[in-house]
Amino acid sequence: KTFIKYPDPSEELHIESYGAIFSRFCGSLTCCFAPYFGRHCFLVKEGDIALTWNNGVPEILGPGRHVINPLHSLDKIVPVSTPLINHGPITVARVKAGQLGYGVDTETGRPVLLSPGRHVINRSTFVFQRFLDLTAEVTELDKLKLVRVETGHEGIVYRRGQLHMLPPGIHLVSPPDRYAGNISKKQQVLELETCVMESSDYVPLAIKADVFYRISDAHKALQNVADIKTSLREISNAQVASIIRSSTLAEIAASSKPSFARTAPTGPSTDLDGFYNSPKAADASATGELPPATAPFYQVVHDRFMQELHDHVLEDWGVAILNIRIESLKINDPRIAEDISKQSTIYAKTQAELANAANQGLIAAAIAEREATSRIVASNAQAQMQRIAVEAESFTITSKARAAAEALAIAAEAEAKAIEIKAGAQAKATELLAQAERKRLELEGEGRASFASAVGQTPLGSQLAVAGVQAQALQGVHKIYVPATPGLLFGLTNGFGDGKEATESTPLLQSTARTA
Repeated sequence: KTFIKYPDPSEELHIESYGAIFSRFCGSLTCCFAPYFGRHCFLVKEGDIALTWNNGVPEILGPGRHVINPLHSLDKIVPVSTPLINHGPITVARVKAGQLGYGVDTETGRPVLLSPGRHVINRSTFVFQRFLDLTAEVTELDKLKLVRVETGHEGIVYRRGQLHMLPPGIHLVSPPDRYAGNISKKQQVLELETCVMESSDYVPLAIKADVFYRISDAHKALQNVADIKTSLREISNAQVASIIRSSTLAEIAASSKPSFARTAPTGPSTDLDGFYNSPKAADASATGELPPATAPFYQVVHDRFMQELHDHVLEDWGVAILNIRIESLKINDPRIAEDISKQSTIYAKTQAELANAANQGLIAAAIAEREATSRIVASNAQAQMQRIAVEAESFTITSKARAAAEALAIAAEAEAKAIEIKAGAQAKATELLAQAERKRLELEGEGRASFASAVGQTPLGSQLAVAGVQAQALQGVHKIYVPATPGLLFGLTNGFGDGKEATESTPLLQSTARTA
């Protein structure tokens, strides 16, 4: 940022226009007779500018017709959009986006980096060099270097002899600092050469492998290791040779349980005991090659390699070993390979026969299971049909019973309604008869009361009242025994009006008896 210069609005391009003023005074005749007066006339089109020297002073003329004197010479006419215009001490640079303009201030010797935009510099000590493309990894600026470090890398720089790492970005390295390149921190693959090694039981094995690694601590790796790839290749080959020489072929083939577990990716893990049980073993053993997906040796090499190298290389070198992949493994002795091929062929045939027998048993079991399933399905279907028939019959009987019950209920309800209506009619009739009787009795009572009131006002009425009382008392009596005491019945004060004993009692008694 110290060397970057941004566009300055105060530094505008000064364009002279007195040629046009002179043309307005002189008119068109001046242009016609200009050669006779030692003058030069020229036209600057729109979008162009004229670079001239007026008595040794650089000037820039804009569009129009210009007439200049003999001391004023035309250098050239250029488009105003030209990226770089140099005219004496005047420099006009148009820097595009994604670029930088590079120049040098000869007075101080310092570089000047022009940011995107238009720059007008009127200094004789400034010399423009070139435009810089920022996509390059290293851009040389004389003794300076513009370094671009991308993501996944770190820049290597030595400042006063001390190692420093540059993070991703754009950096300017100036002497006495020295830039030594970039180092990748991404996963990388190191191919190991094919090596022939003997196992502990003297079986020669040819092995080719690849090691996957990533630089975890670049500062530690550059400080402790001169050549990372060469050192990693040597230690990987030595470790693989140590693993092979410390194991017999039988031990390697019998081992299949992984014993190394890391959070770092360790590649595919497979059950490797199945190699000699596979029908493909005969074809593989015919060439002496053990396929990676079946041979237990691959997992054994992977586990022991990661156990013995991972922590050591990471702590001392700053390099993380991620995985080792065995590309090929061959028994390098044709005689041993042929023996293993024969044994594998016999074993594969035996296993194939056993597999066929097992398959036949599985087929028979499947057939029996299918027949049993068919019988069960048929039984279930029959039971289902019977259940449906019983449910249909039960539904029919229930429907009939429900219909009969509903009919009886309707008939009983109708009969009860009829009885209710009939009882209501009888009760209404009885009520009407009672009302009529009560009305009759009321009218009769009223008549009697009126009659009694009318009769009670006469002597005959009093006697009739007494007779009525006597008649009510003797109601229901058919015979009256009258003792021979005439005065008993008539000795009482009667209501006939005179208070005397009745002498004519017999007719009255007869009359009373008749009345009763």
